[in-house]
Amino acid sequence: MIRHAVVTGAGLPVVRPFVFELLREQPKSLALCSDLTDLGKAHEVFQDFQQLQAPHTKLDFCSFSGSRECASLEAALSKRQGCLLFHGQTRRSQSLAQANPCDAVHRNLLLTRQVLQVVISTPTGPFVFLSSDLALQTHTVLGASLAAAEASVLEAAALLPGLPMTVVRFPRSLDPIQEEGLPIDRAWRQDSAAQAAVHAITANRQRVVLSWPDPLGSPQQTQSQPLAQAVHAPRQPLVDWLQAVSTPLQAYDNSVVSQTLLQLWRDPSA
Repeated sequence: MIRHAVVTGAGLPVVRPFVFELLREQPKSLALCSDLTDLGKAHEVFQDFQQLQAPHTKLDFCSFSGSRECASLEAALSKRQGCLLFHGQTRRSQSLAQANPCDAVHRNLLLTRQVLQVVISTPTGPFVFLSSDLALQTHTVLGASLAAAEASVLEAAALLPGLPMTVVRFPRSLDPIQEEGLPIDRAWRQDSAAQAAVHAITANRQRVVLSWPDPLGSPQQTQSQPLAQAVHAPRQPLVDWLQAVSTPLQAYDNSVVSQTLLQLWRDPSA
């Protein structure tokens, strides 16, 4: 049973099905944190969620567009002791990540690490990171940045013994941000996959990676692997890599950041 929950990236299309499923759990409160810098998008998100029939749940909204607003996330968590934190605010487009590797690192790796720092410093309940099966494609900028974010979750797990932590590798075939290859019935499949994920998260509070062996065949059939087995550490400690590329990251030197990011996962014998 989920008593309280906080969701980042609540305005993203891929996150919305998870919000609906969390509401079905009838938590006492649900804080929806989204990028509200675009007023038009903010109004749309607000209208969508205000119309949800959730009489048992108190809905709150807060702006969360990046590291400068981690204080608002910390405040939302501190008000909800033992709440579930669902972190879904990531960059998921292959073409955008390839065009701007620095942005992918900022949105996927750095922001996730900053959210994990909030989790470490603020007592909370289960932590869920919405990743993608593209994290297995570490030869791409998007995959490498998501894999690094997953590795950061594994690092935090070592510092928080006993805290349930789940990485959800949502299928790219069901992710509306992908540019092509989406099934006609993807909306139903998205909802079914989100329902299966939330059920698994609430029923099995351990440290796992959830994935879908065949999302186009059965979106409700999930596969669970231990976090320590499914997530791999990069060739170089992330804290060392981030320190080494801090200047190129600040200068948005995409060439240097892209090259070194991919080297984190490259097999030296290849």
